[in-house]
Amino acid sequence: MGTVPKYKVNGYNHKGWVSIKLTYMDEYEISFINRNREVVKVVDGVYCDELISVLDWVEKGD
Repeated sequence: MGTVPKYKVNGYNHKGWVSIKLTYMDEYEISFINRNREVVKVVDGVYCDELISVLDWVEKGD
């Protein structure tokens, strides 16, 4: 497999990087990585039409 792109973010609740990986089941795995390069949260089983709402849900801190 190739490399997974990471996006630098500076949100209200999360500052660091977000990695979005497409799995073989056509689902996405979203990893939130802090400034110390530690994975702080992983959300898997996300479908394409749910990406924005999951990212908003994490950023709101609910």
